[in-house]
Amino acid sequence: MGSVLYGARLYACTWIGISPSNVATELPRRYEYADIVVHGEVVHVKQLPTPDLGSVAKIRVIESFKGANLQNEVRSRGACSHIFKLGDKGVFFIRGGEVQSGGVEPVSDWLIHALRERRSSQTPTPK
Repeated sequence: MGSVLYGARLYACTWIGISPSNVATELPRRYEYADIVVHGEVVHVKQLPTPDLGSVAKIRVIESFKGANLQNEVRSRGACSHIFKLGDKGVFFIRGGEVQSGGVEPVSDWLIHALRERRSSQTPTPK
């Protein structure tokens, strides 16, 4: 959970992180909401002129779990946006080309394993 102060406004930004104890319930919700889910690394960051416009990042895909391969930059904007940092690695849940608050999870063996299982259960078998 976090909070962000912009000018005189304080925004409460809350989300439920994925953990070993809730992966069975939280991962399906986050996975279904996202268009693209990747394990990746931030290789370029461009801060936009004002905080409400956010930032744009290019992410090098290490492994893709859902959606087309990430080719373009992704954006994070608004009071509760994710703050991209050069070199950060994570599991990115992307919807409409944006990473929302709580849209990046730390990389862990158990999360990667759960994502691989979900990907294989979603992949149609050839006939």
